[in-house]
Amino acid sequence: MHVHIAPVGFSKEPILKVISMIPGIDSLFLLHTANDDSRRTAEEIRDSVSCMIPRVSLRTIPFSDFMGIVSVIYGIYEDTNSKDSEYSVNITGGTNLMAAATCYSSYYIRAKIYYSLNSEGPIDSQVIEITAPKAVDVSGYKGMTKDILRYVFDCRNSGNPVTSTQIASRFGINKQKVGYHVKILVEDGLLEKCPYINDKGVVDARKNSLRLTAQGVMIANTI
Repeated sequence: MHVHIAPVGFSKEPILKVISMIPGIDSLFLLHTANDDSRRTAEEIRDSVSCMIPRVSLRTIPFSDFMGIVSVIYGIYEDTNSKDSEYSVNITGGTNLMAAATCYSSYYIRAKIYYSLNSEGPIDSQVIEITAPKAVDVSGYKGMTKDILRYVFDCRNSGNPVTSTQIASRFGINKQKVGYHVKILVEDGLLEKCPYINDKGVVDARKNSLRLTAQGVMIANTI
């Protein structure tokens, strides 16, 4: 089941454009404030798409309470979540604060993020999907996985490239075990493999080095 969530301001077009570019929406939640114009816009969107989307619901969100908006969105997630559920959000409508709260929530409900550009031309060139970081539960990592992540972080700060051989030597484990932990970090989007560049600035095709992603840097800095 595909659930789409969209804050609503005073304009229908950004919401309708995104909806038209997402196939197979099963349930649509339109988030409006207590403002009459915002609610009216949400009702007009509902009437426009009710023939295409089986379930369309309106939910009231606070105008300026960031966590209040997050709570409404997470409540939708709790009400609709099942093993076959997928989520998407539109961060175009409403205020900047509503967009920020929706984007923040998307991280925790693992939702795809869509944005409608204010431009002319074909609709498919105006609606973009924004790549968001994957939600990572570091608390579930084994101690060695965390240690390796932190080690790569420390080496990054010193400007030294990191290889699996170095990690094995540093922690006294074999390369197979290194590969196990590195695989977890790569799949979670915290590490990436890249060509190894030696101290002479030459690429060594026989080796790969490990590099933190932007998300990896932020998470490694907190553990």
